[in-house]
Amino acid sequence: MAGDSTAFGLTAIAVAQHILPMRYLFTLLTAILSTWAVPAAAQEDEEACSFANAVPAEIVQINTDFDAWRGRCVRIRAIHDGWRLLDDRMAALEHAFGGHDQLHTLGINTHRDDPRREPHRPRWEEVVGMLGSCADVHAAVIQMMLDSPGTILGVSGYCHYTIGTFLRPIAYRETEHSAVFRLLPADVPEALWQVRRVPAETPEVVPYVAAVKAAIEALQNSDPDAFIRLSWPIYDDLVANPQRARSGDLQQEKDEAFAEASRLLPAQLGDVRFVLGEVSDDPAADGGRFQRGRYHICYCTTPDCETRLPVRTADIDNDPSRPYFCVNAQDYVVSRQTSRISISIPEPDHGFAEPPQ
Repeated sequence: MAGDSTAFGLTAIAVAQHILPMRYLFTLLTAILSTWAVPAAAQEDEEACSFANAVPAEIVQINTDFDAWRGRCVRIRAIHDGWRLLDDRMAALEHAFGGHDQLHTLGINTHRDDPRREPHRPRWEEVVGMLGSCADVHAAVIQMMLDSPGTILGVSGYCHYTIGTFLRPIAYRETEHSAVFRLLPADVPEALWQVRRVPAETPEVVPYVAAVKAAIEALQNSDPDAFIRLSWPIYDDLVANPQRARSGDLQQEKDEAFAEASRLLPAQLGDVRFVLGEVSDDPAADGGRFQRGRYHICYCTTPDCETRLPVRTADIDNDPSRPYFCVNAQDYVVSRQTSRISISIPEPDHGFAEPPQ
């Protein structure tokens, strides 16, 4: 089974070396994942894997000694958060994709349209599946290229982004008391916060705040034209050059975007109360502690709002139960020399649940 696990999520394209220089082939010819390449033996093991015979396991156990777990059918109780499993709430502060240094998270390697993976807010679940490693997948690709000179191979799907461990899920089961409450500032050391306050009067931030205020005003005044120019900065360019449009009905797209934003807008909003910047993973490249050109402009919807700020980017999702309402403002690259500010209103579908007051 150790060898079989390397085939999960692997597909490839073979190309003659003389067509393009090698450096371009690796960039351009990464394989497109269309079906799971799972050998018959692996399929048989999957069919035998169930809640009845899966071995109970913990994520830290698996990541600490993966060689002892490779290819096994396991049952894990964890927080199911999108494309990963977390052993507790604090694990959500680890990066979404990473290598073997991630002890508290385990990737979920499955089709985007897997019917067993219905979208939902993060919650506690029991998950049964087969364990694999993206490091094994990449090693298999390298060996295949060595065995077939002149062949270019690429890894797509989940393992395109990481060399970490993963679970190929067989079944999910929601547990009792499954709600996962979001982390508050008092729960997390400040050094681990993913977002922090930025003074709204900071010169770099002022244009983003102004753009959000203009977008809110457009919504309140029922002005879809003004709103769409702020949320989709190239809208006028597409109207002038309809052949560049993503669809043939720009008016419909504009109307739908405006209606959705209007639905999310609270009935009453005061002035902007705080601005959050996303903490940079590379301060030297970003020129400071925050990512450039990416801010969350927020309003308060309850009196205690500023004591209950989000510390995770994913919790800026405008669930109606949140004590805040935020609008994202970021740079939209129009050309190599030009960018414009684009705003978007996050939908309430991916953050942790709001904790009781």
